[in-house]
Amino acid sequence: MIRGLVARLLRDTRASVALETAIILPVVFLMLVGSWETYAYMRATGIVERTAFTVGDLIARKSTLIDDAGTSDGDTIGTYYEAAREIARPLDLQGQGALILTAIVNTGGGPVISWQRRAPFGMSNATSQIGSEGGPPTLPADSDFGPPTVHLGDILIVAEVFHGFRPFVWSRSVWSDAPGQVTLYRRALFLARYGGIESLSVPGAPGS
Repeated sequence: MIRGLVARLLRDTRASVALETAIILPVVFLMLVGSWETYAYMRATGIVERTAFTVGDLIARKSTLIDDAGTSDGDTIGTYYEAAREIARPLDLQGQGALILTAIVNTGGGPVISWQRRAPFGMSNATSQIGSEGGPPTLPADSDFGPPTVHLGDILIVAEVFHGFRPFVWSRSVWSDAPGQVTLYRRALFLARYGGIESLSVPGAPGS
């Protein structure tokens, strides 16, 4: 009788453990996946923001910027396309991102977009949220003080960076209905330090 009771208790214990394991394992899996996805999203967002800030700051320090996508000269705009790709690593800005650079000037008639260039790579559907070349800009309220004021003679440089972030990559084999790609977007605005880049220099022109 005692042996039978012990055997039954052992069977009951094993059954309870199996049931608890079956309940707990999916919860642990979801917690691990959720933690990883939160980290991956925050990391990607931080890299996109850092890329926009760094490229915008570098261009705002220039006094000459040549309208050339090449990288043979430190003054060509192509140098900053390449810099953005390197700064954004390990994100693939080349294949899954976009970079749009804009200059806003005020020569007396109010702010206007003097020039705008898009890096020749990445997402084809990325569109500037600032506006388009030749038109008035849509200045974002990036602080508690509202949109930045572009005073007479100011040159405002805007760097916009996009990245197609695809969540739940590792768990798609078991979760076919996982949410699809989302576009991360960050921009950075800087006043040009020295002037001179209210327009882009023509490649090969004297002084370029």
